[in-house]
Amino acid sequence: MPQRGALFFFREEAATDLLRLAQALLASTGGARVSSALRTECPDRTWRAFQAYEDLNVTWQSIGDELTIDTALSHYRPPGYLMLSIEPCALAEDVRTAVLEGIPEGIRHHFLPCRAWLTIGEHDIFEAAENYDGTYFGRAVLSIRFVGYHTPHDWAEFRRLVFDLPAIVAVRQRIEAAIGPVKTAVHWDM
Repeated sequence: MPQRGALFFFREEAATDLLRLAQALLASTGGARVSSALRTECPDRTWRAFQAYEDLNVTWQSIGDELTIDTALSHYRPPGYLMLSIEPCALAEDVRTAVLEGIPEGIRHHFLPCRAWLTIGEHDIFEAAENYDGTYFGRAVLSIRFVGYHTPHDWAEFRRLVFDLPAIVAVRQRIEAAIGPVKTAVHWDM
């Protein structure tokens, strides 16, 4: 079974200028292009579906690959949401390096978050790998997550350490300078 994890930085506060904030966030990443874009046309209800033991499948529409940022953002259609993979991404490399250098291999194992995904529009952030009933982190209007394959040997210790790493604090500061206050979460997926 594939394993992966992600570090999330997300804004919950609604914004009338969401696309402008998304542009500012994208500019802060150092990414110049969107390698892949996907969208939904319906609102995210995955947390409610999870709690009710309903099907969690979301129908995604592929917008395309290798898009300019402006072209990708033009496909945002509320109440749905838009997911953009940003590559290359200097901020993702900063996250990867921070984890590689700041968390001992005995804790992180092979987990290195290195790929950036931006999500625009209301979406739930939760996970159900550690807690059978799920852990709900929040409902974001804008988020960036840094994804990596594998999971750490020690999930709790990784989570305790990661957001206190000086380089991760600096990443958060860059994100908050672009979009305002954010919450954070570590998410595992099995």
